[in-house]
Amino acid sequence: STGLSDEEFVEKMNAMAKTLGMMESSFVEPTGLDAANLSTAHDVAILTRTAMNFDDIREPLTQTEHTMLRRNSDDDKTEVTVRTTNRLVKNHDPHVIAGKTGFTYEAGHCLATLGTNPDGNKLIVVVLGGPDETVRFEETQLLLNWAYDHYTWDK
Repeated sequence: STGLSDEEFVEKMNAMAKTLGMMESSFVEPTGLDAANLSTAHDVAILTRTAMNFDDIREPLTQTEHTMLRRNSDDDKTEVTVRTTNRLVKNHDPHVIAGKTGFTYEAGHCLATLGTNPDGNKLIVVVLGGPDETVRFEETQLLLNWAYDHYTWDK
């Protein structure tokens, strides 16, 4: 959709990462599935904070399912519905606004989450390297609950 080659797109990804302050990230391809793509929880939190400012990104990550058009050719489009793999969104966890799951064998089960407490204070939690898909959700819930129970936001 960008008109760029994969190489050009990755070059722009790396430049944007540096602009955002993601100093420990480097990308070699655009899907995020290659083990040579590298990042840290801190950098993923920066990316999550930035991405959540865009309705086109945030909105689908709040939904249990999302329907979109897949372009097969210039004249042919197919409607596709995808369902979230994020149990916290699927189960309507009251602390969770949106989140994105991820998995590769090298990185394990990962989750970036935007949460909120009843006062509207927002927090980003990133869990990387979970040994199974359940752990990433449990750890995220524990971290959100701990932060909301132990941290005070300035008014």
